[in-house]
Amino acid sequence: MRFKTPILSKFLPIFIVLISCLLSACATHKLDKMQATQPSVALLKADSSNTGWRTVCFHLPWQQKQEPDWSIGTQIAGEIIAPVLAQRHLNINYWRFHRRAVEDATGHTFSFIVYSSAASAEKIYADIKASPNTIALKKTGQITRIEFDPLDKNPKPEIKDTSDPVWPAAIQKTWPGFIMGASQMWLDLILQLKTESPSNANQRERYQSIHQHITKLWEQHGQHAWLHHLNALYGYSPIAIHF
Repeated sequence: MRFKTPILSKFLPIFIVLISCLLSACATHKLDKMQATQPSVALLKADSSNTGWRTVCFHLPWQQKQEPDWSIGTQIAGEIIAPVLAQRHLNINYWRFHRRAVEDATGHTFSFIVYSSAASAEKIYADIKASPNTIALKKTGQITRIEFDPLDKNPKPEIKDTSDPVWPAAIQKTWPGFIMGASQMWLDLILQLKTESPSNANQRERYQSIHQHITKLWEQHGQHAWLHHLNALYGYSPIAIHF
């Protein structure tokens, strides 16, 4: 199906690359019977002490100059984070994934970022530390270390505090909802494909296959299923591409 603006059509290859980077570097989820809506106002008020953004950063092995193994992040999302969300989602206001692999001191990481109270974040941290999959992936070196933001500090208390500061204020305040939805779909794809893959397969190989399958879905259907409908939502308006 065609985009209706010649400007967007002209820059479509560039736009696809930019969106691909966004979704591969950042990344929310809906398990069966999970409510996709936000928690009730009463619940949030009851658990609002020290609410802010906190990150769990998984450091992953990577031989720089080589392609990172992105499937490790896929495995962390499906085996470690999905169960946490199933248990704790009502106490999380917003959440998202972030993926990166840059040739610097930080290197290759997969992050789970939540906007919640310190009390809820503490429970999330405990769940992640106690997960058998966390223990197993650390033992095999697939996770080299995990960093947890301190709970006694709250440097990012506002919803806009993890958005790009160069964006207009309205975008900064609403972007967390967009990236949460994008992360949700990505995790849902993982969980759906997991149900369709052989359960007796080696877990590492299983997630390598899931990652490859999602990559193909993005390549083959990203233009229509993702980009076309996002473009339609904004009335097929042209986009300014900056280099």
